[in-house]
Amino acid sequence: MKNPAPARLKGATCCIASAICYGTIPVGALNLYAEGFDPPTVLSYRFIFALVLLGAVMLKWRPDFQITRREARDLFVLGLLFAISSQSFFSSFKHMPAGIASTLLFVYPLMVTALMRMFGQKFTWQAGLALMLALGGVWLLNRDHAGGSLDLTGVLLVLISAFTHAVYIVIINLRLAHLPALKLTFHILLWSAVLMVLSALWVNQGSFQLPASLRSLGSALWLAVVPTVLALWLLVAGIELAGSVTAAIAGALEPLTAVVVCVLFFDERFTLTIGCGIALILLAVIVITLGRKRPG
Repeated sequence: MKNPAPARLKGATCCIASAICYGTIPVGALNLYAEGFDPPTVLSYRFIFALVLLGAVMLKWRPDFQITRREARDLFVLGLLFAISSQSFFSSFKHMPAGIASTLLFVYPLMVTALMRMFGQKFTWQAGLALMLALGGVWLLNRDHAGGSLDLTGVLLVLISAFTHAVYIVIINLRLAHLPALKLTFHILLWSAVLMVLSALWVNQGSFQLPASLRSLGSALWLAVVPTVLALWLLVAGIELAGSVTAAIAGALEPLTAVVVCVLFFDERFTLTIGCGIALILLAVIVITLGRKRPG
């Protein structure tokens, strides 16, 4: 039975709000980089603060924390993939504009489709069209970047992030879709936080940088609250009310928000060619999302 129109509208609003929240990642990350923080330390604060907030919510609602041994192994793998994806993405900001990196990251739905093809799904004409649109968008972004080419290191980091995120989604779909979203998110954040703290200690030779100003503390809290806990909560609520297809299409606002934020607050350049490249990538995501839609 389909949700009534008011519920679907509310769900779509939640999905849009979630995508906008995710798109504000550069606000916290770039401010912390300006304070001298490295990507593993930034992500450590993001995951630790988010874990504390999410844990407090779970204690209030008292859901079941228990998991089986098989689930524990899968959740560790998911935490590792999420940590790799996050660190690769945040590290790419050091090599290319954050707005462009956020747009390139959005090729991951195409990677999800390609991976699911390996598990028996057919390669449709929508997938082929989406792939061509995405490649065209990437070419335009590369062609316009500061009159030259995008930094290859930055591009590789974003592609690693997109691929590991795609594998992360496929594993959830195939092995852990039965777990409640709150429990799943908590355990993934737990492993991600542990792995990021270890990474930060390794990068900084055993030391751990502490926030030295209200700006750095506020930026760390922003990362934990807005593009993590709040975004996850709104996304779960939106999917329950409006469905995953609506959530995926609304997610196209995430890179658009990141571009707008970076242009307005971090002086990143924006041209017609960049705009066309972004539009092609977002159109590719919408095409592949609608192509996966099923009746009912």
